[in-house]
Amino acid sequence: MPYLCELYPGICLTTEEKARKYLSLGKKNLSQVKKDLSQGKKNLSQGKKDLSQGKKDLSQGKKHLSQGQKNLSQCKKTLSQGKKDLSQGKKNLSQGQKNLNQCQKNLIQCQKNLSRGKNILSHGSRRVPVGTMKTEYTEQNVHNNKNT
Repeated sequence: MPYLCELYPGICLTTEEKARKYLSLGKKNLSQVKKDLSQGKKNLSQGKKDLSQGKKDLSQGKKHLSQGQKNLSQCKKTLSQGKKDLSQGKKNLSQGQKNLNQCQKNLIQCQKNLSRGKNILSHGSRRVPVGTMKTEYTEQNVHNNKNT
């Protein structure tokens, strides 16, 4: 049986032609591999830069977290002190209210005493000799500047 190449001479490639064809394909593949390798190197370089930036960002994030924790701790202390101050303020307010109530009682007592004094003065309107003073219970001699 004859070979196909013998029946159709344009279809069969010689070994040399096949070698040239494979060499050409190999060169194309090699060129593509070189392009891919170059792109891979660029990607690797960018990846290294991104990793470095990520490490810096992580470090910065840790610093911010630490500062935030310090701030939170300080806020808690301030809040605690504020609660203590509020409690003391309430105690002071309560004491102030008690003092105010006592002052009001004292004022009422003073008003009563003033009223009594006015009453005594109005009932004791008779003339008293110079140098003496009429009181509710007795007359007392008072020392004045005239040496009487």
